[in-house]
This record gives sequence, structure tokens and C-alpha cells, in this order.
Amino acid sequence: ADVLFWDMGGGRMAEQSGAVERTTRYIRKFDARRPFTADVWDGFQGYSSYLDAVGAHRWPLFTSLEMSSYRDWITQRKALSSDRAIFWTWVQNHAPDWYVRDVVNVKEGDKFADPIGPHPEQVRLLAYISVACGCRGLGFWSDQFLADSHHGRDRLQGMAILNAELEMLAPVLLAPQRERPQWLDTSHPHVKAALLRGSRGALLLPIWLGPGTQYVPDQGAVGTLKVTVPLVADGADPWRVTPAGVECLRNDTKKVTGGTELTVREFDLVTPVVFTNDLGQNGLLVWWQDYARKYGRLAARWAMDLAAEEYEKTHAVHARLAQAG
Repeated sequence: ADVLFWDMGGGRMAEQSGAVERTTRYIRKFDARRPFTADVWDGFQGYSSYLDAVGAHRWPLFTSLEMSSYRDWITQRKALSSDRAIFWTWVQNHAPDWYVRDVVNVKEGDKFADPIGPHPEQVRLLAYISVACGCRGLGFWSDQFLADSHHGRDRLQGMAILNAELEMLAPVLLAPQRERPQWLDTSHPHVKAALLRGSRGALLLPIWLGPGTQYVPDQGAVGTLKVTVPLVADGADPWRVTPAGVECLRNDTKKVTGGTELTVREFDLVTPVVFTNDLGQNGLLVWWQDYARKYGRLAARWAMDLAAEEYEKTHAVHARLAQAG
């Protein structure tokens, strides 16, 4: 009764598709209701012809794979899959085994003496890049790296805020999509904006894709970020969505050649903005306001705890560096 879906394995290759399909058909005889999925390395078209959900993942953190290249990788795998299957991915919130073993020199199962990452900002970026590329499901790989033994309290707080944001955006993300995600240039060379159009509005996701972020995240803050959004529906206002509340950015827009120019006064890593005119009694805006009233104070507490934990980590690293001269 507690089974969410049937997982047909990870890293599946095209040569294994026949065996996986036979196993799926056999299990369906006993459970025809729950969906089937697999994490696939190649053969996406074949797997997505009979599986309900198809996933693909890659660990870019602590490697030479830039965030922009990771975006392209996810986009390509999504394009290789059939639209009949939901596409999802694992999000890296851990340090790879080789990094823990060879760089940090910690044995499997041991506690970490020093905070080694990943940073909450990196997990946040990977999650939003995946969403922007069309992933309809996210899984976070390692709960071990959220524990105190692995200095994971800041990642835990960051993921609580992230999940609250995604829950607020879910009505837009899960509504029928009208076209594939479109990537737009912005006024900053390291920020690209994904535009996802759906039946309940258009979601704009400006995302920091600066070089080297997979090693150490940049500050990722821009005082004034501008982006031109094409084909904004008449009467649709831009709303900045956060767990603490929603803010109308109507006064920060103007009509220009090519669409509507939006100015984001305070951009930080990722700034979700929804263009919508769904302002009725049961519309998006009312739902967002109700959500913020219920969870706004809790999200603010998470943000304060996150800042305090990151400060303590920075202080500890600084002390170690000072001790080493």
C-alpha cells in the first residue's frame, strides 16, 4: 500500500530494454495501478515507449562540467525521450564517492571532521536547472548528506526553502505545457532565463550559470537584471514568488521591441517570476497569498537558520586557514 512507483533500476542501457519491458509486464499482472520508472543512460526512446516515467542523472559538482553544460545535457536527454513518459532526474546534494575517498580521505560511514559541501546554493541551482529543462519530477540523492554527521544542516534548511518554493510553483509547472522551454538572454552574461509557458501562466526562471559554480558558487547577485520576455499575454502581470509572499512587478515592466522588458531589482541565484492573470477567488494569486500566510514565518525561520549555519561553517574554515598560516 505504501509503494509510490516501481523502480526498474538505474543506469539502464538500450541493450537491457527488452528484459526491463518483460519484467514490467510481469509486475503489471499483479499491480496495474502504480506507475513504472527507470533511470536511463541510453535508449531513451525505447524505454519511454512503455515506462510511465523516465529519468536520467549526472553529478556535475566537483567536476569540470559547467552549469551551462549540465543544462545542455539535461535538455538533450529530455529531447531524446517520448512525451508520453514523465521525465525526471536525481539532484546531486552530496559529494561523490571518489571525492570523499581520494580528496577528503574519509572512509564510508565515517563522520566528516570538516564541512566539505556541496553548498545549498549549488543544490538549489541544480534543482531549478532541472525544472527549467522540463523535468516534471526531482529526487534528491543522499539523505546522509543532510545529517549533522556530514555537516548537512545548511543543505537541509536550504532544501526546506526550495521545496516550499517548488510547491508554490507546482500549479504552474504541472499544468499542461504549451511548448518546450525557451532560454532567453539577460542583461548579465552569466544569467540565462528559462521561459515555460503553461495553461495557468508563464514561468520565468532567471538562473545563474556562471563558470566555476560547480566548484564554489559565486555570489550570484545582480543589482538590476533585465530580460525581454516575448509574447506576454494581455493582462498578465509578473509576480515574484517566494515562500515569504508574492510581489507584483508590474511597475518594473515596459513594452519594447520583441516583447516585455522586465527589470528584477534584486536578483539572487534564481528568481522565479510568474506572468499570470489568474486573479479570481480560486486563482493562483489567492492560493499563493494563503500559502505565504501559513508558511511564511516558518520559511523565514528556515532562512535565518540557514544563514547562521553557513556563517558557522565559514568561521570554522577561516579558523583552520588561520591556524595553517
